[in-house]
Parts: sequence; structure tokens; C-alpha cells
Amino acid sequence: MRFVSALFQVIVGVALLVFLFGLPLRPVAWGGPSGAGPFEEGRESRAGRWSRDVRLPLARFAEFRSPDQPLAATAETLAGFHALLAAARFGVLWFVLRRLGGRGALAAIGVAAAALPLAFAAPRQDEADVGLLLFVIVVAVTTGSPVRRWALVALPALFAFWANAHASAVVGLAWLAVLTAGRAVEWWRSAPDGETNRRAVGRLVLALGLCAAAACLNPDGPRLFADAFRATKNPNIASLPDWQPIDFNKPAGMPWAYFTTLAVLFVAQLLAPRVLGPGPMFILLTFGFWPLVQQRGSAYWFLIAPCLTVPLVASALANLTASRPEATDAEPTPRWRWVAAGVLVVSLLTTPAMRWLVTGRPRSIEDVVEADTPWRVALELTAERDEAGRFLPQLRTITQTSYPGGRYRGAILCGDAQGDFLAWVLDEDNTRPVMTYTRPEALGQPHWAETHRALEGHGDWWEILGRHQVNLVAIDPGQWLKLADRLRTSPDWLVVQDDGPGGILAAVRRLPKLPIEP
Repeated sequence: MRFVSALFQVIVGVALLVFLFGLPLRPVAWGGPSGAGPFEEGRESRAGRWSRDVRLPLARFAEFRSPDQPLAATAETLAGFHALLAAARFGVLWFVLRRLGGRGALAAIGVAAAALPLAFAAPRQDEADVGLLLFVIVVAVTTGSPVRRWALVALPALFAFWANAHASAVVGLAWLAVLTAGRAVEWWRSAPDGETNRRAVGRLVLALGLCAAAACLNPDGPRLFADAFRATKNPNIASLPDWQPIDFNKPAGMPWAYFTTLAVLFVAQLLAPRVLGPGPMFILLTFGFWPLVQQRGSAYWFLIAPCLTVPLVASALANLTASRPEATDAEPTPRWRWVAAGVLVVSLLTTPAMRWLVTGRPRSIEDVVEADTPWRVALELTAERDEAGRFLPQLRTITQTSYPGGRYRGAILCGDAQGDFLAWVLDEDNTRPVMTYTRPEALGQPHWAETHRALEGHGDWWEILGRHQVNLVAIDPGQWLKLADRLRTSPDWLVVQDDGPGGILAAVRRLPKLPIEP
């Protein structure tokens, strides 16, 4: 049984590594321009910037390692970086579930379930990956009762780092507050014999206060909390799918995955001899219902749900196997653990990112990025000499015949995700500004609203694009159906790339709209 348990855990671990490092890179991973874009108006928070700015040294390293293919190397680096963050997140989650359930194989099943949504277009490879990893670490530190003394030092240090790394530090504080409330109810129910719970509540209250104070150690100080509240009132941010409730008529929010977690938790509770205590119930009633209000809560809930379910399943299995003592001695020995760790390390060393790190030869960018990344448009716009016309010949022909100097000029309209990629590639080129990307807090509300009216193909799309001198559009035609149809049928626009839904539709204006030269 020990061999079977070890083998199962190794198989799950290797499969997870292969899956994570094989995921194509989403365009949001590029993060937009390195600084402020030409259309940005609002003040962007200085707190939580490290998770975005880390791409800058990664890109410099990629260019140093593969100077002949900087864009493909940067894509390879970003894909490997986000895969490593995800692997670390699920590794920490395994340790949490192993401690809660007492069975490594059961913990491996929980980790596989938590990672499953990534295979169905769950949000991934963005700045939130850093916040999710830190959140799981906080869960790992606080699941013991009472919280260890060393955690009173480690947690504030972690939150000081978190507040500078990502804006989701407030989610970690919310976790501590919910956990404290649940433990307080447990203490009240266990009175007068509640010394252990009293100590647990006391340490959690102290940890919460210290962590809140430590989170203020960022460039914006306590304004971090005010900015988090203002973000919920920003109409630009509220229009993003992640900030909207789950839409049961669309698969994008994965309502099936959310309700599956609740159904599994319900069945586990029916089979378990124990019931959920006040602490888990508080977590269920807060983090469990968060996705119903904002889809972004699903990323946290998919990590929390196994933490509630695995202990119940473990207690049900213990009750079932109570008459067979030999069934409980199925955990791998230290020898098997070393073997399993070695196999996982070897698997990590064979990933595409590690192969590039060793050889300096990245995969072609087409093999690294997702299909809805406008890499052909980017490479054509930046191509020089013999490379010109290689990626989108029709775009090169139009620009040579109709645009001043034979070079594209004018604003570029993209979907928000595609804008993250193009704004990165065309950074600091104000002759070809990208109109939108996933920084709604920095873009003015009128500009954001106009841009999305044009993307949605409203009747005034033509006037909006003309007023902003947009001469190139690059969108996912499956997401912006109406605008895609308008561009295909317009005699004034030439479609130079059309991959269909899930890919890229790129269209260039035959006669450009340009500012009047003095």
C-alpha cells in the first residue's frame, strides 16, 4: 500500500508539472506598457507593484539569454515563471491538505481537483498568481490551532511583502478576520473548558493586528485599504468579468465548477461522522459565497474548498477502515518520499522553460503563446529589412502604399487582453498607441466606456475609431462578434488576419486617419 500511495502521488505530481509548464501563455501575462501609457489619466496605486514589475528583469534576462529571439524568449520566461508560481501554490496546498487529512494520496486528489479549473479557461498567468501563492502560504500557517508563536513574526513579515507584491493583501487580512471570528465562536461554545481555543483566538487577534499594521509598510501606506475600497466603486473595474457575479448563462465563469465544489462538500459532510465546526462554516459563508458576487473569488475558493472537504473525507475513510488497522499504515516511508521528490525534480528539469534555460533556444512564439495573442501583428509592426512582410504580407503592402513613410501610424484598438501584449511590444512608441489594456483603474472612465462601445460594435463604432485615429484593430472575433462582422463587411477596412473564434482578427484601415501635419 505504501508503494501504491507513493506511486499515485508521484503520478499526480508529474502530471501536474507537465500540465502547468505546457500551458500556453495568455496575453494578459505581458502586463501592458512598462510605465504609464499615453491614454492613462488616473493615479495608479504604488502598492502591490512588484508582481507586475517582475516581468521587467525577466524580460532583460530573456533578451540576454537569447538576444536573437527576444520576444520568443520573453514568452518562454513568462510562461515558465507563472508555471513555477502555480506549481509552488499547489505544492503548498498539498502540504496543507496532507496535514488536515493525514493522507498524502487524499491530498494529491485535492490538489488535482483544485488545479482542474485551469484546464477549462480559468483565469491564470496574471499578476494574481503571486497573490494566490501568498494566500495559500497564509492558509498553511494559520490552519493549525492555536497559531504557533513563530507565526506572530512570520505572518507580519509576509504581509509586508504581500502589500508591496500584490493588491490582494486585503484578501489575506479578510481570511485572518474570518478565521478569528470562527475560532471565537468555537471558544464561546467550549466554555468554560476552552483554554486552547482562548489561546488560539488571542493569537489570531494579535496576528490580525500585526499583519494589518505590517501591510501599511508600502509606498502608499494605509491608503492601501482605501484604494481597495475605491476599486469596488470604480465603474471601469466593475465592468470586468472577474468583478461581476457568476453568469449562469455563460461558461466563462465556470458555474459548473463552483457548484461541483459545493456538491462534493455537501456529500462529504453527509458521509463524515463529524460536522463542520463554526470556523469552517464562517469560511463557507464568506469565501464560499464570494464567487456569487465576484467571479474573481473563484480562484480563492477553488483552493479553500479542498481544505474543507479533505478533513471530512478523511474522517469518513477512517470510520470506514476502523475495523482494518492495516489499511491506515499506507503512507510512504522516507525512502519512498526521497524517490518521489527525485522524480518530481527530474520532471521539472525536463520542462520547456528549463530546456530553454540550458540551451538558450526558445520555442517559436507561436508554440508558446495562446491563439488569441496578436503576435503576428506585433512582429509585422516591428519587423525591419528582410523580415518586413513575412508575418502579415497584406498589412505590409497597405502600409507601404497608403501610410506616410511606408510605416504604420495611428492608434490600435484591441481587446483588453490583446492590449496587454501589444502595449508591451510597442512600449514608448507614441505614434502607435494601444487604446486599452487591463488597467481600468488608470484609464479614464469616458475613454474606457468609448473603447468598449467600439469593441462591442455599437452604432457609433465608426465615429469613435475615427476620432481617436484608430487605423488598426486586433481582437478575438469570438469575444467581439459584432465588431468583427462590421470589419469584415466594411469596404474601408482590410482584414489581414482572421483565425476565427479564439484566435485573432486583425483589420487595417485602407486610407489612414492621421493628424493634420502643420
